[in-house]
Formats: sequence, structure tokens, C-alpha cells
Amino acid sequence: MLKSKDGAAEPKRGGSIWKRLSRASTTEVARRPATTSPPPVSASFNEFQESAADAWGDDADDGLSKVQYHRSNSVSGSSGGAGGVSASSGSSSKGSTRSSSPVKAGPGARAAGGMMSPTKKAGITSPQKAAGRMHRRMSSGGSGGTAASSDSRPRASTSPPGGAVDDDGAAQRAKGARIEKFKALIASPNLDLAALRELSWNGIPSEVRPDVWRLLSGYLPANIDRREITLERKRAEYRDFVQQYYTNKGGDTDALTHQIQIDIKRTNTGMPEFHNDVTHALFERILFIWAFRHPSSGYVQGINDLVTPFVTVFLSPHMEGGAADDNPVCDASAVSEEIRDIVEADSYWCLTKLLDGIQDNYTAAQPGIQKRIMEMKDLMGRVDKALDDHLAKNAIDYLQFAFRWMNCLLMRELPLRSTIRLWDTYSAQTDGFATFHMYVCVAFLTTFSKELLAIVEFQDLIMFLQKLPTKDWHEKEVALLLAEAYRLEFTYHEAKNHLQ
Repeated sequence: MLKSKDGAAEPKRGGSIWKRLSRASTTEVARRPATTSPPPVSASFNEFQESAADAWGDDADDGLSKVQYHRSNSVSGSSGGAGGVSASSGSSSKGSTRSSSPVKAGPGARAAGGMMSPTKKAGITSPQKAAGRMHRRMSSGGSGGTAASSDSRPRASTSPPGGAVDDDGAAQRAKGARIEKFKALIASPNLDLAALRELSWNGIPSEVRPDVWRLLSGYLPANIDRREITLERKRAEYRDFVQQYYTNKGGDTDALTHQIQIDIKRTNTGMPEFHNDVTHALFERILFIWAFRHPSSGYVQGINDLVTPFVTVFLSPHMEGGAADDNPVCDASAVSEEIRDIVEADSYWCLTKLLDGIQDNYTAAQPGIQKRIMEMKDLMGRVDKALDDHLAKNAIDYLQFAFRWMNCLLMRELPLRSTIRLWDTYSAQTDGFATFHMYVCVAFLTTFSKELLAIVEFQDLIMFLQKLPTKDWHEKEVALLLAEAYRLEFTYHEAKNHLQ
């Protein structure tokens, strides 16, 4: 039995909204005769979760889809405020034995994972001007509906990337100037977070992305004098978690460990560099510790995917050849143990910050996902009624494809390079991984409207939706997707008419 300081943890297995999904779901669908009538639309969410076997496609396994653990009150979940960094209560490291592979702090950690030195201050375009430009560009192409009232939420720069620069030299100079703007903001004594969000909306250069993600997630404070000590403290705190929860885990956690290991083997199947014992072990520790420290949700299938962008980005400065925007690699075995420890700790804390904002996606019955899918369906009825009617006519329930989009934040639908670029913009918004992601999903679905309208069989529609043709997507496609998502949000956010 795995024990905390004040008592024993009591394991409790919970189920996700998918009781059990068949491994051969898409194969079975493909084998249906063309004349087979489409299954009836589910009358309720509970009925649907019993009958649908299409949400995960070929990737679903036959084991647990969710393992939930409850333990004594002495071990509390980490807090998730977006604006600051605080130590998790109930996780004291006093008396704990150090891990056999500790996270190195001090000068070594500074060289490997510290913040950059100051550079020359650069000017930033005001959010109001950027939003105004975007509105003027997009208003002429909007769908019908009532425009949203003024958004009081913090807003980053929302104009899509500009046109291509023909002159390679000019493009390089523009890129260099943009990097300098990021460096100047990062090096300021007290970071202007609003300006950093604005600058990040259109993408973050790979040279500064690790630092910017740490700052935008709230893992690091705005005050530059507090950053290094915060890094050392949080990395040491994670090292103690490894010793307390993972190294000394008991046999009662075998089910949780087994499910995590199964899902890790199924992660990043198109990236052979990922599949080695070192990288798998790093992922396993992060997921196990997060699940044990968050008993209200526990581990849910799909969270394993969300670790990948963080590990990839934080590894990138230390990989041979440096960061690669077009072909990112997630291979922890390629760096030293000291670097791995730093990357692991930073990835854990940033994952925690992300999930704190969307945790209702992973609690019992996953109400956050249900809510977003309902919003998505309602909005689709306004922005692309022809496609919405076509899906309904063929008995396609949005849960059959959009569940995975929400659960994994489109990671299984897009190449990793596109996911990282998408997360730049999500991180630049205070609710990017929640509200704005729903608009991105609507824009994503409408991108393939023409192809979907041409398909008239239920099984063909399902198969197409589960394997969309995005493997060749790059910066341009993601920029267009984000621009359309912004247009939809600008038009419909807080406008209730589209729900009627």
C-alpha cells in the first residue's frame, strides 16, 4: 500500500465516459456493408457512451481507460493559479530520501534551464491596434449572427501572420528582430505579461520558446530576480515528489502503473525516436505523480499525449542541431541525466498548470468535454449549417469524433510541429486551452467541409473524421486555422443568439 505522511492511500478505480472502447472499432465500421443503416442517434449521453466505439479509433486498448486514486488528506493537489508560483501544500520534503537521480540545481541548472541574459528593449504593437486590424480584415467575411460585445478578458495580439516575405535576407532580419523583442521582454525586471502574450499569439520563435512557455504558463514569476530561485525550488520539490510517490510506491498502484505504461507505448506512434526506455520512464514518472496528486480526476487516457509538447520544447535547446520547428524530436535519451531531470521537472509543473485550467475535462463523467462539444455543435449549426445537417442526416454524433479533439487537444489530429505552434497561441490567451480551443475545433471541422459533404456513407464519414489529411500541415495551415478561429470567437463569443 502506498502511504503518505498521515495515512494510506485508498485506490479507487473510476471509469471515463467511455466504458471500454473496442480496439477494432474503425475496422468494424469499415466492414459494414454499404447498405447498412446508420445506428440510431443516442438519446442520452449515458446511452451513447455505452454504444459508441469510434472515439479513439485504432488506438484504444482493452485495459482501463481511467484509474482513479484517493488518498489521505495529508497529500493535497497542487494549486493552479495562473498568475504566480506557489509550493504545493502537504508535500513537505523534510525527512525524505533524495532520489537516485536527483535534479541538479544551482549553477548547472542555470546553464541548462535558466533564463537568458538581458538584451536591448524592443517596441511592441498595442493589443488594441492589433485587434482592430484583425477586425477590419475579418469582418467582411463573417458568417451571419450577432457580433459579440466587447471582450473584457485579457486579449493577446490576434492578427494572423502577415504575407510571405520573398527576400530571404529580409525574412531573416525580420525573424531576428522579432527574437530580440522576445528577449527584451523576458529580460525586463518586471515582465509585461500582456505584451508577451500579444507578441506570442502569432507564434513563438523556437530559440525563446522554452522560456516563454515557462512564463506564460505561470510556472515562472514575472519578476526576473525571483525566477532562478523559483526554478531551483520547484525542481527540488519535484525531485522530492519522485522519491515520495514514485520510488517508494506500493503494489496497490500496479493498475495505475500498468495503464500508464500501455498508453505511453501508444503515444507518438509516428516518432520512432520517442520509443526508448529512458523517454518512456520520464513520461511514466510525470503521469504517475500527477495522477496521484490529483485524486479528483486521477489518470485519464489522453493526458499522456499532453506531456509530449512540453518535453519536446524543453529538450529542444539541448538536442543536436538545436531546436527544429519543422521536425521536433522528443527523445530524452539523447541528453545527459542532468538535463533530463530539469526537463522532467519543468514539464511536470507546466502540465500541471495546463490541466488546472481544464481539469473538469478529466473529472468523473468529464463534464468539461461534454460542455465544449455541446457548444461546438450549437455553433456549427450557425457557421456551417449544411455540414451540420449532413452529419445529422448520416447519424454522426459529435461525440464520435470531437471527444478526442477535446480530450487530447487535437494532438492526435495534427503533426507535433503543428501542435506546438497551436499551443503558442493557446498559451498566449488566458483561456486558450478551454474556450478558444472550442473555436479552433469548429474552424478545424469546417476546413474539411467540402470533403465531408461529398461523403454519403456513415462508415466513410467516421473513417475520414478519425484520420483527417493533416500530415503535411505546416505553419501556413495552422495560421489560417487560428485566424478563422479568432474570427469565430470575435463574432460569437458571449453572443447568445447562436445558441437559440
